[in-house]
Amino acid sequence: MRHDFDWVFQMSVPMVINHMYVDYMPDRPNNRHVAKCKLCGSKVPDRFGTTSNFTRHLKGKHLSEYQEYTNSKARKGNVQSITPYLLGSSKMLPGSTQAQAITNSILMDLIVQEGMPLRIVDSVGFNRFLDTINSRYRSPCRKTFVGLLVKKRNEIKGNIKRKLAQCETVNITVDIWSDRRMRSYIGITCHVLIEESNSLNLKSYTLACQRFVGKHTSANIIAHFEQMMEEYGIKNKVEFVITDNASNMKKAFQVSFPECSDTEDDVADTPSDDMSDWEDPEGFTVLSREICDTAKRGRLSCFAHTLQLCIKDGLDHIKCIRPALSKLSKLSSILHSSTNFLNLFEAKFGSNKSIPASNVTRWNSTLIQVEKVIMLDHGRLSELCKEAGHAELIFSGREWGQLSELESILGPFLTATNLTQGEHIPTISCVLPTILALNRHLKKHLGSAKHTKPLVEGLKNSLSQRFCGIFSNVDVIDDYSDLGNSEAFGEEVYLLAAVLDPRFQMRWMVDIDASENARAILRNKITDLVTTLAERVTASSDSSSEKEDEYDGPPNKYGKLFASYGRRGFAKKQQVSALTQFLKYLDSDGIASHMALEDMCPITYWGENKKNLNLLYNLAKRVLAIPASSAPVERVFSQGGILMRPHRARLSPATLSDLIFVKCNANI
Repeated sequence: MRHDFDWVFQMSVPMVINHMYVDYMPDRPNNRHVAKCKLCGSKVPDRFGTTSNFTRHLKGKHLSEYQEYTNSKARKGNVQSITPYLLGSSKMLPGSTQAQAITNSILMDLIVQEGMPLRIVDSVGFNRFLDTINSRYRSPCRKTFVGLLVKKRNEIKGNIKRKLAQCETVNITVDIWSDRRMRSYIGITCHVLIEESNSLNLKSYTLACQRFVGKHTSANIIAHFEQMMEEYGIKNKVEFVITDNASNMKKAFQVSFPECSDTEDDVADTPSDDMSDWEDPEGFTVLSREICDTAKRGRLSCFAHTLQLCIKDGLDHIKCIRPALSKLSKLSSILHSSTNFLNLFEAKFGSNKSIPASNVTRWNSTLIQVEKVIMLDHGRLSELCKEAGHAELIFSGREWGQLSELESILGPFLTATNLTQGEHIPTISCVLPTILALNRHLKKHLGSAKHTKPLVEGLKNSLSQRFCGIFSNVDVIDDYSDLGNSEAFGEEVYLLAAVLDPRFQMRWMVDIDASENARAILRNKITDLVTTLAERVTASSDSSSEKEDEYDGPPNKYGKLFASYGRRGFAKKQQVSALTQFLKYLDSDGIASHMALEDMCPITYWGENKKNLNLLYNLAKRVLAIPASSAPVERVFSQGGILMRPHRARLSPATLSDLIFVKCNANI
């Protein structure tokens, strides 16, 4: 026991006294301590808690020993002491690697990814949990985490700027959203095809989801948009902006790009998913052909929103089916509000069956309702309604047939909507084939529909009107020209994207009612269009494609005099034209013969054929990066709704914007 006490006692003696002094006598009552020098025997006193007299004595009387002491002290300072661990003081330093890793994990994994509230870091239960996991770690406070969130946002924003600086063109989606407290935010996403590690990748970046103050006028929208484009340095790189069909969005990007003036001053104060925002504005003036032909940039309508408008037009024509839809809505409502009815339903059909509730702003929710109910047995469902005392909800044979036809007619529209809302695969190329396929689908049902013929007619007429540009572009009578916004979806990019997607190429021509000769004429027009644009986009590559074999001849000072000698006897390298590459591309069907079309990845195809089809590659890279819908920015708003749950309604706009931005760009 004595030795253990002496060891601990020695650890409490100052280092300088242990090094050169003996007979150390601490005198705590008098606040002093004394020790005798080993070299000269002098007793040196000092105030308790300091060692300046001991050090001064060594430096003045024994210089060489003093230098030895300082060197020993420096060496000891480079070795981490185990004393704090032995004495129980083992708190992890905030700046240590492990502490920073834990703090970053709390921020990114819990607060950002899992949506935990920031106040959790100050809660007793969370800190007790951390103490159980690692008692040495102490979590920073909420204010510190807010600062770390801002730092992370700036870091990610810098990375995005550096990536976009390498891109020649970018495409943008824009929309406006309101949170639970009716505070508006403008969301902007950016979409590009980037070459990384010898592969081609479609990238989506969330540029902003920031507070939008004021009315939702076109002037305010474009002011926020231009500010964000300037901040990221891509103002002159924007090729297309995709928005919904709200009148303020249409007018905003007419002003931005610029196009013909519009006298109306539409304001959309309602959230962007309101059906009223997707109506065509009254008095809307289409663009002039001259302006469309000279504009380098333009606005594209969201394909999903426009398709929803077509379905809304069609549903307005089927008054005869409304009683069946009304019964379906009431049946779903009772199923979600009455425990007795739910128990009877599960007893009949099992707990894995249900009829989901509908959403007035989402047409596909009604279709999903119809799909779920017709999967049930009609007779057993009728028995259930009788037993539960809701005989008025029993579907007649005619109503059941109406719902079955409705599902078969609208099913492909749901598939088309889902197909064109992807974010990591090209979607713009699906627009033209999808519209032609839907048109063929409606023609087929026009003659076979028994209960829903008005719906089919309404859908077909609306499809022809709202996508008239696509039908005009594949018209084999008139000469092809880029219609721009003068006709809905008349931009040439839809035709180019479909042709340059190896899943489609020109296979969609089977859905065109034309003779083989007329299709050949259209095929020639498309070939001229693609090859002309491909050569224009890759004009800079012409010089590198005509390199001549070099001749190791006379010295450089005689280069001009004997220049012709080097070319004599050598064949000139044959230039490969865009037409040759395009014909080769169209003949490459065998590449996809071993897999289904839906399993092919257009990006992978062009990445693998960058050298073989280099002239087409640049055009495909530019076209296939354009999104078909504004779904990416809608997903940003969905993340905002998840983060700002009802019990987090006091979350500040700045913090909410930072959380959304970091979460949507967490993988960058």
